[in-house]
Amino acid sequence: MIRLDGVGQVFDGREGQVTALEEIDLHVRQNEFVTLIGRSGCGKSTLLRLIAGLISPTSGTVRVAGEPVTGPRRDVSFMFQRPALLPWRSVLSNVMLPIEIDGGEGDRGRAAYRDRAHQLLELVGLTGFERRLPHELSGGMQQRVSLCRSLIREPQVMLMDEPFSALDALTRTELSDELQRIKMELSTTIVFVTHSIEEAVLLADRVVVLTPRPGRLREIVDIDIPRPRSLGQNAHLTEVAQTSGLLHGLLAEKTAPADAAPASGVRAVDEVRPR
Repeated sequence: MIRLDGVGQVFDGREGQVTALEEIDLHVRQNEFVTLIGRSGCGKSTLLRLIAGLISPTSGTVRVAGEPVTGPRRDVSFMFQRPALLPWRSVLSNVMLPIEIDGGEGDRGRAAYRDRAHQLLELVGLTGFERRLPHELSGGMQQRVSLCRSLIREPQVMLMDEPFSALDALTRTELSDELQRIKMELSTTIVFVTHSIEEAVLLADRVVVLTPRPGRLREIVDIDIPRPRSLGQNAHLTEVAQTSGLLHGLLAEKTAPADAAPASGVRAVDEVRPR
């Protein structure tokens, strides 16, 4: 579904060029949930923006559904750290905003999307809040609205840039549980950036570990833990803790020896690069 080959990104700064990403080779399969982790400034958000077509790579190629990414696509949605809801619009009209911006759906098409908006709000537990304004909602409820807005067009790919980072721990855990459930119901390909190792393990099919800047693929870790996963509420706490410990160790090592063997449970990057 998503393929990056030899991708590099260099930005011009006041004191010269800054290399954000270098030689990224990554293949995300259809309906897969991949999380990106790494130290601050390693290029995680830049990688999402490249996939979204918001910026163009300095080198290499980015493809979605087999097509080169040359700009934003209607079948790729992006969810940011903040809800970014329009304060004068109701919950329902915020969810419908992408449809209004695109236009051209006709009355029948808009009615169908309106029905879908109601279904999504029901899915995230916001039935009855359709007419509320953003200031009447908690932070977690606002993020649920943002999630519905990202899903309104039934995207093939959903890109999420630390969407739960500003929430309290309990709300963050609840939204992680909801996102797993939504993912299983809607079968959307998701690439999710987080600084929380435990969140990465709970959500992902695979965790991509990036090196400090310039960001390179350090390891790709398969998460073979049955779903649903939840801290303190299932029988897989040992596996979650072991995998989290492995990822903590990978992030603690600032550089990787060239001849080092991958740790237990980890496949070397070369083994997972698309051929």
